[in-house]
Amino acid sequence: MIQHIKYFIIPLLIFTSVSCQQSTKPTKEKPVKSENISNITVKDSRVFVFYKSFGFCNSAVDYFTQKEADDLYADKTFNIKKSEEKEIDLFSVLDEEKWNCLKENLNLQNTSQIKVVKTKEDFPFDNLLLINDKYLLVSRDGYFFVFATKEKQKILVSDEKNDRDNLENFTSLFNVKLTGLSVVNNKKKNIYEKYGLDFTMLCNCNSPSMYVSNTSKYLTIFNYCDNQADVKNKFTSKITKLEVVNKKLVLSTVSGLKISFEKFENENLFEMKVLEGKFPLKYVGTDVKSIYTTQPEKFKKVNCGDYSG
Repeated sequence: MIQHIKYFIIPLLIFTSVSCQQSTKPTKEKPVKSENISNITVKDSRVFVFYKSFGFCNSAVDYFTQKEADDLYADKTFNIKKSEEKEIDLFSVLDEEKWNCLKENLNLQNTSQIKVVKTKEDFPFDNLLLINDKYLLVSRDGYFFVFATKEKQKILVSDEKNDRDNLENFTSLFNVKLTGLSVVNNKKKNIYEKYGLDFTMLCNCNSPSMYVSNTSKYLTIFNYCDNQADVKNKFTSKITKLEVVNKKLVLSTVSGLKISFEKFENENLFEMKVLEGKFPLKYVGTDVKSIYTTQPEKFKKVNCGDYSG
């Protein structure tokens, strides 16, 4: 009898021991697993806050005013996990025109890394573009809405304030006709005697003038002899970026033309240089000047006499 009990108890003890181990094993592992997930979530997520908005560079925007656009998502934040990102081909989501617009407004390079971020949020946030792991992009109703990481946003806002302050040094250049000047007497130190309006400009009508609008954000290039109020033959391009670099105003346009203006010390004169693209010549004149003024009446003009062009 005792022997029968012995054979019965031993298997029971083994079964009880195994059952206890199985029931306690998950209890030991669960906290560790939960902690790992928590750590991964913290490391792999980034917070994006609203940075700025701007219209598509190639079209007029009527949906919002700029203030309404900025206010639309001013309080919006995103918490993005790497698991929600997927790298994609740039031009599968953006055409070249929109990409050029983004490059100018965000100072991007062609080598920028583009990812799409899938979210569970409603339109227009269900698909976001992530650029260089720094910018989240929403495209809607003719506007780009840009979100940046908190650290990046602080730097960007600070830089933009500095740009606005620096742009004040060039206010006399905006919204006024810029007239080209030539060196007419290199021996003179007085600028009003050294520079003037030459024969090519006044008599041959072969030199362009410019108009930089800081309100509508357009660059217009036209012939000096044309009446500015009714210019038929002109070059017009949307300004995508105005910035001050090394004390020079740098102006970029949708057309790819990029020019700079450097202000003469204590004078209302500006030296113009073409940095990128081709300066337009058709209809506006082929003799492009490098010095421009907003006060041509102060400079000497050549006498065309009986010359009629």
